[in-house]
Amino acid sequence: MRVNETKVLQDGWRENITTIGNGKATIFQNGTATAAIWHKTSKTSQITFTTAAGKDIPLVRGQTWISAVPNDGGDVTWK
Repeated sequence: MRVNETKVLQDGWRENITTIGNGKATIFQNGTATAAIWHKTSKTSQITFTTAAGKDIPLVRGQTWISAVPNDGGDVTWK
């Protein structure tokens, strides 16, 4: 998921990642890559993923990894 990120000085330099709001995402599951939008309305709400048209994208059962990629740098490539 693409996120806004800043560097802050708290006990050393850390990344401050904004995960409240929404942004672009790519869901990799069952051998496919699906363009998505992530949504999170509050600190305690769960992250959800939808298509650009607003249809829910359910995640398959099992372990799930979510990676935050900064909007102002970084990239993900796949074949």
